Amino acid sequence: MGRCVKCGKKELFLKVNSEGLCLDCEVEKEVKPLALGGASSGINTGKKDTPPVLPTTVAVGYL
Repeated sequence: MGRCVKCGKKELFLKVNSEGLCLDCEVEKEVKPLALGGASSGINTGKKDTPPVLPTTVAVGYL
């Protein structure tokens, strides 16, 4: 019987990861930092965020 250490969900065939979290809690753990700013600290450094430059054409070769 699996039991989630965070939410306490308990089922006969509940899968938990190595940390003991069910799928719902694992997804919540991964999504929450992204919603709060992810890798950026949220501190304004005065620089504008510019998108990466993408190539205008893509060459595709066939063999």
